[in-house]
Amino acid sequence: MINQYSDQKRKPVIIKEILENFLKEHQGIKQTPQAVILKNWKEIISLPAAVESMPVVIKNKVLIIVVSNSALLHHLTLRKKEIRGNIGKFLDLRVVKDIRFKIGKINKE
Repeated sequence: MINQYSDQKRKPVIIKEILENFLKEHQGIKQTPQAVILKNWKEIISLPAAVESMPVVIKNKVLIIVVSNSALLHHLTLRKKEIRGNIGKFLDLRVVKDIRFKIGKINKE
Protein backbone atom coordinates (compact mmCIF):
# COMPACT_ATOMS: atom_id res chain seq x y z
CA MET A 1 0.00 0.00 0.00
CA ILE A 2 1.34 3.39 -0.99
CA ASN A 3 1.17 6.21 1.51
CA GLN A 4 -0.77 9.08 -0.02
CA TYR A 5 1.16 11.62 2.04
CA SER A 6 4.65 10.39 1.20
CA ASP A 7 5.17 13.08 -1.42
CA GLN A 8 4.21 15.90 0.93
CA LYS A 9 6.97 17.54 2.93
CA ARG A 10 6.28 18.51 6.53
CA LYS A 11 7.62 21.72 7.92
CA PRO A 12 9.91 21.10 10.91
CA VAL A 13 8.61 22.37 14.24
CA ILE A 14 10.85 23.75 16.92
CA ILE A 15 10.09 22.18 20.29
CA LYS A 16 10.94 25.40 22.11
CA GLU A 17 8.10 27.16 20.29
CA ILE A 18 5.66 24.39 21.15
CA LEU A 19 6.59 24.57 24.85
CA GLU A 20 6.42 28.37 24.95
CA ASN A 21 2.96 28.32 23.35
CA PHE A 22 1.79 25.62 25.77
CA LEU A 23 3.03 27.57 28.78
CA LYS A 24 1.37 30.78 27.57
CA GLU A 25 -1.95 28.98 27.10
CA HIS A 26 -1.82 27.27 30.50
CA GLN A 27 -0.30 30.09 32.54
CA GLY A 28 -3.55 30.97 34.29
CA ILE A 29 -4.27 27.41 35.41
CA LYS A 30 -4.75 27.19 39.15
CA GLN A 31 -2.38 25.05 41.19
CA THR A 32 -3.73 22.02 43.00
CA PRO A 33 -4.21 22.38 46.77
CA GLN A 34 -1.37 19.90 47.34
CA ALA A 35 0.98 22.02 45.20
CA VAL A 36 0.01 25.19 47.10
CA ILE A 37 0.65 23.50 50.46
CA LEU A 38 3.97 22.02 49.33
CA LYS A 39 5.13 25.35 47.89
CA ASN A 40 4.37 27.16 51.18
CA TRP A 41 5.25 24.31 53.55
CA LYS A 42 8.01 26.16 55.45
CA GLU A 43 5.63 29.02 56.26
CA ILE A 44 2.78 26.70 57.19
CA ILE A 45 4.64 24.48 59.62
CA SER A 46 7.87 26.35 60.59
CA LEU A 47 11.35 25.64 59.31
CA PRO A 48 12.64 23.04 61.81
CA ALA A 49 9.52 20.89 61.43
CA ALA A 50 9.38 21.44 57.66
CA VAL A 51 12.72 19.68 57.22
CA GLU A 52 11.46 16.58 59.02
CA SER A 53 7.96 16.44 57.51
CA MET A 54 6.22 16.50 54.16
CA PRO A 55 2.61 16.93 53.07
CA VAL A 56 1.74 13.96 50.87
CA VAL A 57 -1.87 14.03 49.76
CA ILE A 58 -5.29 15.43 50.47
CA LYS A 59 -7.79 12.58 50.48
CA ASN A 60 -11.43 13.12 51.41
CA LYS A 61 -10.49 16.57 52.73
CA VAL A 62 -7.89 15.05 55.08
CA LEU A 63 -4.30 16.20 54.64
CA ILE A 64 -1.84 13.36 55.19
CA ILE A 65 1.57 14.49 56.45
CA VAL A 66 4.54 12.15 56.72
CA VAL A 67 6.88 12.88 59.63
CA SER A 68 10.29 11.43 60.39
CA ASN A 69 9.80 10.40 64.04
CA SER A 70 7.25 9.87 66.80
CA ALA A 71 8.32 12.92 68.84
CA LEU A 72 7.59 15.20 65.91
CA LEU A 73 4.32 13.36 65.24
CA HIS A 74 3.22 14.11 68.81
CA HIS A 75 4.36 17.74 68.63
CA LEU A 76 2.56 18.39 65.35
CA THR A 77 -0.57 16.61 66.54
CA LEU A 78 -0.75 19.16 69.35
CA ARG A 79 -0.35 21.96 66.75
CA LYS A 80 -3.07 20.66 64.37
CA LYS A 81 -5.37 23.65 64.83
CA GLU A 82 -2.51 26.11 64.29
CA ILE A 83 -1.30 24.27 61.19
CA ARG A 84 -4.80 24.20 59.72
CA GLY A 85 -5.08 27.94 60.38
CA ASN A 86 -1.77 28.51 58.59
CA ILE A 87 -3.04 26.50 55.62
CA GLY A 88 -6.04 28.83 55.61
CA LYS A 89 -3.71 31.70 54.70
CA PHE A 90 -3.09 30.01 51.35
CA LEU A 91 -6.23 27.93 50.71
CA ASP A 92 -9.93 27.86 51.46
CA LEU A 93 -10.25 25.92 54.73
CA ARG A 94 -12.98 23.75 53.20
CA VAL A 95 -10.24 22.03 51.20
CA VAL A 96 -8.59 20.60 54.36
CA LYS A 97 -11.03 19.62 57.12
CA ASP A 98 -8.57 17.48 59.10
CA ILE A 99 -4.88 16.60 59.30
CA ARG A 100 -3.38 13.18 59.97
CA PHE A 101 0.26 12.37 60.60
CA LYS A 102 2.14 9.19 59.69
CA ILE A 103 5.71 8.19 60.40
CA GLY A 104 7.73 7.56 57.28
CA LYS A 105 10.79 8.44 55.25
CA ILE A 106 11.23 12.06 54.21
CA ASN A 107 12.93 12.91 50.89
CA LYS A 108 15.30 15.74 51.73
CA GLU A 109 16.04 16.84 48.17
